[in-house]
Amino acid sequence: MRGLFRHGAVGTVVLGVVGGLLAAAPAFAASSWSTTTHLPAPRASLGAATLGTSIYAAGGYGVPSGGGPVTAMATVWAFTPGSGTWAARAAMPVARAEFALVATGGKLYAIGGRGASGSLLTEVDRYDPASNSWTPVAPLPTGVDGPPAAVGNNGDIYIPQEQPNSAGDAWVLHALVYDPSANTWTQTADTPTTYGGSLETAATGADGRIYAMGRGTSFAFNPPTGAWQPLAADIGERFQIGSTTTYARRAPNGRFYLVGGSGVDGTDNEPTGFTEVYNPATNQWTLGKEAPAQTADPATAMAGGKLYSIGGYQAAPWVIVDEVDVLSFADTQAPTVSTPSLLIDYFTQAYTTTVPVKLSFLPHDNTDVSGTHWQRAIDGGAYTDPQYPWWSSHMSIDDTGVRPGHSYRYRVAVTDDVGNVSAWQPSVQFSPAEVQETAPGLTYTGSWTSHSDSTANGGHWKSSATAGASVSYTFTGHDVGWVPGPCATPSCGVVKVIVDGVNHGTVDLTPYAPYGLAHYIAYTEAWPANGTHTIKLVQQSGSAGLDSFVTLR
Repeated sequence: MRGLFRHGAVGTVVLGVVGGLLAAAPAFAASSWSTTTHLPAPRASLGAATLGTSIYAAGGYGVPSGGGPVTAMATVWAFTPGSGTWAARAAMPVARAEFALVATGGKLYAIGGRGASGSLLTEVDRYDPASNSWTPVAPLPTGVDGPPAAVGNNGDIYIPQEQPNSAGDAWVLHALVYDPSANTWTQTADTPTTYGGSLETAATGADGRIYAMGRGTSFAFNPPTGAWQPLAADIGERFQIGSTTTYARRAPNGRFYLVGGSGVDGTDNEPTGFTEVYNPATNQWTLGKEAPAQTADPATAMAGGKLYSIGGYQAAPWVIVDEVDVLSFADTQAPTVSTPSLLIDYFTQAYTTTVPVKLSFLPHDNTDVSGTHWQRAIDGGAYTDPQYPWWSSHMSIDDTGVRPGHSYRYRVAVTDDVGNVSAWQPSVQFSPAEVQETAPGLTYTGSWTSHSDSTANGGHWKSSATAGASVSYTFTGHDVGWVPGPCATPSCGVVKVIVDGVNHGTVDLTPYAPYGLAHYIAYTEAWPANGTHTIKLVQQSGSAGLDSFVTLR
């Protein structure tokens, strides 16, 4: 048994409800994320790249050692994963942040970004680890903020761009290409595109293509042919969370990982460790586990088969941090998920056109479950995404779009820390129904009064202030909910609930009169399978009523 109101209790949210019974919350092993030695000083919007056995972290925003306001920095440090130590290296010739740092031909290249004054930089500098020195090379054709740079299999540096054409009347794709041997920049031919977006990060795939990604727009560029292939849009756009880092990294499993970002929904621009995972084999985005630091604008680098997330901004007031987090890819086993159970969602609103349904399930994984993908099929049709396809919740989903007169089936899949995805697990097929208070199948005893009320389902409801007055409803199904009607102080009262002849206690509506209770489901009951059941409401004190019963079968 369960219900929002049960023996006078309200608002207890029970997770892990399977087959109408309470199930233990899933237990997971340790996360695939860990923390290693912090940066020597806090940095955000910095650059990072792996060269040899070291990870280099350069530039970014920080506070000078002597104090003062936050500004772009020129500092460079090298991290040795084996010993967990950081060591200073020669500073860059120019302070910069929001730039690209890449490694090719045994050298590092610091490209573009913004200088200490905030202006865009065209300067490109090359670092030689043997001499611990920087040398200017050919500059960018134009300044680029956060250039999404990647190194191709030929050793050239590619910066994919999606921007207006020279006439300003259409959007095009092209790439800036740097040839280290010739020390020259060239631009590939413009390719028309129908989407005007912003490519924010790029990485080279195992197939040699350059994968360029941004909010709601992603492409794969083939350097030998110059062809651009559209890819599935990233989750960030659909979650209204943008991955503001300029780094995507390809892991040993072939997937790309984007770590960090901030809310961009206009109301909450807070940093988050949100991790997106793109699998080029399936052209599918999934959720990974949030990095422990939960930062916006970290730098990331791959070393020793692990992903390092370095620095960034934490939540308000956007504090720059020095934390370094490490993601291991040792977990190669896909998670599993139980068969979803279906529950009428209590203390949510049921309308004559919709019935709120809670989809509950239990995931299991070696590490941790990071997200859930759920889909819905209507009247035997194909499964589709009702809303956002991936959710960080991994125990239940609320669906407020279920309409009487149709049949439904769900399926869910879950993903773990590193983006391993479970098989789809379908629910049983079900049909929702709503029975108004005037339906012939209801049996009333005692005195009841009908009310016309625009806030009631169907525009009317019934109430009784007579102790012992009752209404009963016999139905076939596996779930039932009671919608009491729009009672308000001081008319709300206490009602006894009897299910299949068994007293299930009383529901006291009085404390919740301020809500008005219009359309709200005050009590629910569920069974593992369809059957014939009777729910009976008996007035105890005050006044309470019936707007409708909702069922699933």
